[in-house]
Amino acid sequence: MATVEFTGHDLVVWFDENPSNEQEWQYRIRYECASETVVHYVRHNEEQSTNPDGMRRYRDVLTFQENLNAGLTRSPKVFLATQSADGAWTDDAMELEIDA
Repeated sequence: MATVEFTGHDLVVWFDENPSNEQEWQYRIRYECASETVVHYVRHNEEQSTNPDGMRRYRDVLTFQENLNAGLTRSPKVFLATQSADGAWTDDAMELEIDA
């Protein structure tokens, strides 16, 4: 499950992963702003906590300054992809909805 929250300043992406899934290596979050695309990578063993259901929780932030530099928009398109341990990336056509 993934959620995107617009805080009025930054855009925060949260997503969960089942701890029994040992195949993921890293995650790519792609933000399509007004004039440029910003790409962030989150490694599977970084930025994580555990939610009450035992799922690993990850967080990434598109800062206001990054959004401004890439062409300020209140609703950039946000896409999430995963990379497996063998280096292959999933299709990042999964667009995430923004909760305003």
